Amino acid sequence: MSISCYFAHVLDTDRHLSRTEASDRHSYAAFQAAFKDLPVIPLSEIRLRFPDMHRSRLSQWQRRGLLFKVRNGFYRLAGRQQNDHERWAIANAIYTPSYVSMHTALAHYSFIPEGVFHVESVTTSHTRRFTFDGTDYSYRNVRPSFFFGYRFLEHSGVRAMMAGPEKALLDLLYLEPDVNGVDGFEAWRLNADEILDRIDRARMDDFARVEGSRALLTRYRRLNKWLNDHA
Repeated sequence: MSISCYFAHVLDTDRHLSRTEASDRHSYAAFQAAFKDLPVIPLSEIRLRFPDMHRSRLSQWQRRGLLFKVRNGFYRLAGRQQNDHERWAIANAIYTPSYVSMHTALAHYSFIPEGVFHVESVTTSHTRRFTFDGTDYSYRNVRPSFFFGYRFLEHSGVRAMMAGPEKALLDLLYLEPDVNGVDGFEAWRLNADEILDRIDRARMDDFARVEGSRALLTRYRRLNKWLNDHA
């Protein structure tokens, strides 16, 4: 190859790379604009909005640090703020149906003194555990009849499903049946004053009877006694 042909080949290659890079930047800008409001981007939604996009493009963006893979079929834009509310929304999205509950919800309601650095949820599906960006996401199984009592919390346009204060306590009683007395309640480090001040006793009584479990009702009555004794 002559020197002139060589330099012409290099110039054509550079032009091709420049066009490819520009196209990639344009594609990512469109992708980012489409999903900027989502804490988690399902692959199904990507296919709906960008039906011609090949999954290799997503892998390329991951290698470049523009996109994170939360778990199979779910992605998250890099640079998006990570906070508790975002983590709750992530927990809801990556495993359905589910809502945040137990110690995570109790910490949010100030029913326990310390922060919780993992996200606990309940689901009617199988028990699972995932880790993303240093946060553990765990899911505990409840019967469909006990999957209720959650509410929607919104922050900066992002909605997350979390158990109400009454249901968060009952989920803990339901899923940790070995804790049914003073020692167990002490170990949970519950704030009795805060709980009694914030919960709706009539609603909690009704919730406790939904499952029709005598064992759960017994633990619930013991918890009520402990709360009244320690308030």
